[in-house]
Amino acid sequence: MARGEATTALSGEGRVSVPVPARAKPRSRTVPRRGGTSGRGRGLAKSRPCRAEGTGRYGGGGEGEGRGPLDGVYDASTFHMMEKEERPDGSRFFRFVGGQKSGRTAKSQRRVHFVGIGGAGLSNLASLALSRGWLVTGSDVKDGPRLDRLREAGALVAIGHAERNVLGSGLVQQQGRPSGSGAAECTLPDAIVISSAVSADNVEVRSALKYNVPLYKRGAWLGRVTKGHDAVAMAGTHGKTTTSAMMALVLERCYGSVTAIVGGEVGQFSRPREPRQDRDKEEEGEAVFDDERDSSGWEEGEAGASGVPAAAVGTGSLIGSSNWFVLEADEYDRAFLDLHSKYAIVTNVELDHLDIYESEDEVFAAFEEFLENVSEDGATVMCGDDPGCRILLEKRTEISSSSSSSSSSSPSGNGNGTIQTYGLQEGNDWRATDLKVEGGECSFRVEYKGKPLGTRLTIPVTGTHNVLNALGAIALAALVQGRGTSETSAEELERSVASSAEVLAEFQGVERRCQVIGEKEGSDGGKCVVVSDYAHHPTEVQATLEGVRGRYDGRKLVVVFEPHTLSRLAYFFGEFVEALAEGGENVVVSQVFEPIKTWISPKVKQAIAEDLAAEIGLNARYIHDAKEVVAEVVAEVGSTTGEDTVVLVLGAGQSHSIALDIFDAL
Repeated sequence: MARGEATTALSGEGRVSVPVPARAKPRSRTVPRRGGTSGRGRGLAKSRPCRAEGTGRYGGGGEGEGRGPLDGVYDASTFHMMEKEERPDGSRFFRFVGGQKSGRTAKSQRRVHFVGIGGAGLSNLASLALSRGWLVTGSDVKDGPRLDRLREAGALVAIGHAERNVLGSGLVQQQGRPSGSGAAECTLPDAIVISSAVSADNVEVRSALKYNVPLYKRGAWLGRVTKGHDAVAMAGTHGKTTTSAMMALVLERCYGSVTAIVGGEVGQFSRPREPRQDRDKEEEGEAVFDDERDSSGWEEGEAGASGVPAAAVGTGSLIGSSNWFVLEADEYDRAFLDLHSKYAIVTNVELDHLDIYESEDEVFAAFEEFLENVSEDGATVMCGDDPGCRILLEKRTEISSSSSSSSSSSPSGNGNGTIQTYGLQEGNDWRATDLKVEGGECSFRVEYKGKPLGTRLTIPVTGTHNVLNALGAIALAALVQGRGTSETSAEELERSVASSAEVLAEFQGVERRCQVIGEKEGSDGGKCVVVSDYAHHPTEVQATLEGVRGRYDGRKLVVVFEPHTLSRLAYFFGEFVEALAEGGENVVVSQVFEPIKTWISPKVKQAIAEDLAAEIGLNARYIHDAKEVVAEVVAEVGSTTGEDTVVLVLGAGQSHSIALDIFDAL
């Protein structure tokens, strides 16, 4: 790298390479901005130099030692901790593999700071860090139940973003502790992890650059903490969270203990776990709680007062002692490209996240790269019913054929381990047959390559999409127990399916995935049930509506839809109209939710939401204010004298709060 050449502040790998000017003369700070790039680094675009004095290995000399003054001095002890890394296309970039530990002793507790700690993704990673003995700090724009649970477990959390949160002083003060009472006040973080919703001009992101603190996007940090584990990754445009939860519970039954990170809250994750006997220590009878191998990149921290890590704080995380790590592989921001899995499921592939992917070709390219990172001694199962998965499978077959013709292929002949398919249609390796839907349950039989395996199994969730989610978990669990090979006896397959069936028969679902908030009976005798679902893509909306109609056949249906991002609503406008028009007699469209700060005029978002309601027709209407939405739905339910009703609230933003308010107001 030539002197004076600035590197990208937030690379596509999600890590930071700090830009260094060629001369010692300070330059003014500018902030990375969004948009404008293509490929893996599209989320955060080019960066210009930070204000600093170039010293040490890549700078122009200087005397700064340690992390120095607030204007940021970079010295040789910082830059020797950078290393060159190669992208798949052959290009190279620099990233941090560590940072200075100003004022830190060898036995000091490690500290990780999460920006956006209240989100589903980072709160679970914070729980994992707490269980492994790290000092966890973080910040978010608003308080909530997740933050309360993290505080109870020992995390220091601030409301609002500020530089002092990175320094630690603001966190200590917000917790009501006296000055000097916390380790966070006297040491900078070893790493800062940011949510995908955090913009590049966030003050704590800028502070990370100022103080040379290694900065990770969520996906890069997840890739770090899973390194060295037997990772089991669930990928796909839809169904990842439910499939991940099912897979974690199934493998926990098989192996006694697993670690899992999923994108939703799972009630079964929060139940108490008893100490298990590790398989390697059964003869000695020694109970094991901690991961004994530290190949994941987490330095050993301090245990709690009892000598064992805390249980999972958020119910989206499951903390285990084995080497198994089940996780949701999120394609948003290309986060799943930092993962190296041994086993994987691809539920479906479809264009989504229009702020990240500009075309279907980019989506398929990302999923292809994800599959390239699956271990050759592992296995992948893909939904053969899904057109996107079939296209992806054809591409993998072409790659395998070309590689086998030029060199020796992997033992499975697929390039990256065994690949099998599952679905309802003929031609899949794994099939669900004789499907029946009764009330809130689905039952079916499992076939493997045309041969029935065991008896009928039942899952207490509704919808064909959940049958596919369960079948994917069953298929991969069988391959995991067969060590990734398809050479497994019929008896072993039947035992595996029977074990998975027992677990899935008790599956309690995931929050906001067709979650029944409750049911109330009106004074006129009519009953109303409120259901909350995370659906925010046309395919998800259609699948959820079909499942709810099947479960509550004969009831009047009132749908509340909260569009999630203007880009998705605009691109899939026609598909949303079609799905919602077929779904309910009464549709209420609320204001468009934007998880990331944008400069789009609210009038533009309101206009397209109004157009959506107008195109749906029937009794559809747009209501901007959430309180008015609640009042309108309650009035609609009250107008149906003696008639049973279902209120289905769809969306990935504030829709769940709307569902709770509707239920309370009934």
